[in-house]
Amino acid sequence: MKKVLITLCTILLLALSACQPPLPSPTPTLTLAPSATLTLTPTLHPIPTQVPSPTLIPLPAPSITPGPSPTSTRLPPLAAHTWQSGSVLIMAGTRDLDARTPFGTAIDFLLLADGQLIVRSCTLDVCTYQTSQLESKQVCALLNTIDQAGFYDYDPASFTSPQPSTHKVFIQVSAWRSLSIEVDQLDQWLSDPNWLDKQLNCKNCVAHPTILPALSNTYYLLKNFRPQKLDPYQPQQMAVWLSAPWIEGTPVAWLLDAPTLSDLYNRSHCPGSDQTQAVVLQGDESTRVSEYLNQMLGEGYAPIFTEGSLKLQVVNQWLLPFESPAGCAAGSTPAAVTPAPAQVYNLSCSPADGLVPVITPTP
Repeated sequence: MKKVLITLCTILLLALSACQPPLPSPTPTLTLAPSATLTLTPTLHPIPTQVPSPTLIPLPAPSITPGPSPTSTRLPPLAAHTWQSGSVLIMAGTRDLDARTPFGTAIDFLLLADGQLIVRSCTLDVCTYQTSQLESKQVCALLNTIDQAGFYDYDPASFTSPQPSTHKVFIQVSAWRSLSIEVDQLDQWLSDPNWLDKQLNCKNCVAHPTILPALSNTYYLLKNFRPQKLDPYQPQQMAVWLSAPWIEGTPVAWLLDAPTLSDLYNRSHCPGSDQTQAVVLQGDESTRVSEYLNQMLGEGYAPIFTEGSLKLQVVNQWLLPFESPAGCAAGSTPAAVTPAPAQVYNLSCSPADGLVPVITPTP
């Protein structure tokens, strides 16, 4: 009985507890973690160096006083000059003392007192001439620049070649002052100062010659001076040299009727001796011979020709004004400029005529 009462009390207590409302569950408290703050630490990067845009900087006007050089002296200011001149003002080119013909001299730049300029340009073995008529102001600007380059005071003894050479560069200027120089291999030394080291297959084994600005600037001035208007120039005379063949090649028959090879051969002989001279041709005769020689060379033949019992090598060269090969009286010497006709030019130049910019290669 007692157990029954205990059981009933337990059931009653369970029923009473089920009738009461449920206790609220505890609300979770949201604890916010501190927000992540982005702190931007400024990292300093070097500012890139700006590459300058290709701005054309005008070249400075030629200065009256040239820049410093090993032994250059300060030049006096440019002055006005009046003088009497012969027919040739400037002549420059190369000379080969080993030439087997009288044509060892090649004139690349010729300026006459009347303003006519003749220049020579060569591509491989083909050379052409061009001409322009300069105004007196252009002539004076060129002469003024040569004066202010210090050319007239240049001492040829300052250039010492490490070895003798038969290839020469010559520059002759005759204005209010005159100077004529001849320098071993100047064109080679200026185009490549190490050319002889390379030829000898060594490094710094030869002493390079001293080339003063007075010389190099004058050389580049004449080499690069070209007026805007240049016309083709056809020389009026051509020299022909006949000799026993000294090159190898298969002879070809001389096919011209005028002049014949025997005619040229007879004209090349000096009277009363075994000495020979170059034959100077002009007009149609020079044109025919020149075109025929060019045709044979263009077809791959050597300039060796036969006619009957004759077998001769024929070499030609066009002649510029006042230029002629040595005749019978002078012996076998290179072509030279003959004395100009007795004509005198009264010339004058002033600083107002200006200067010519000198274009030199960039190292």
